[in-house]
Amino acid sequence: MSKSTSCAIRLRFRSSVKSSVGGALEEPRTSTVALRFAREPRGITFGAFIDGNRNGVRARDILAGLDRPVEAPVLLADIFPGVAIALSAGLGGDAALQLGGSDLLSFTPSGTATSGSVYIRGPDGSQFAVRVLGATGRARVLQYDDVARGRVRVRGSRTR
Repeated sequence: MSKSTSCAIRLRFRSSVKSSVGGALEEPRTSTVALRFAREPRGITFGAFIDGNRNGVRARDILAGLDRPVEAPVLLADIFPGVAIALSAGLGGDAALQLGGSDLLSFTPSGTATSGSVYIRGPDGSQFAVRVLGATGRARVLQYDDVARGRVRVRGSRTR
């Protein structure tokens, strides 16, 4: 994947995280917001939701219409052809979402978040991980380095 494509993907994902952290423009910053990931036939989509009943964003509240969408779900491949929330073959496992058994990545008004990782695969097989530290709500983007057989931080990838 080219550096420019990689940068664009990071920026798009980061803007979704930031819009989730801030909620909708007209929403008060006193609500928990979350990115909800859904497994669809074409791949994993994500969209933002805001807490409507002050108990956090929950799957059952989304289904009941209490926690409402802030942005429509999007498939990365619709924006960046060949890019997916997925793990490259050979990296072990198939869990592209590692969010503690949930499909929600929540951000609270106090600055905390759900801890976890979201893995993004490029059209050329390049692999990235977006890692969120729950205690601070910070997100970092790591790129898998095939030569070093490990993850390295991508410059300018810290989000808050």
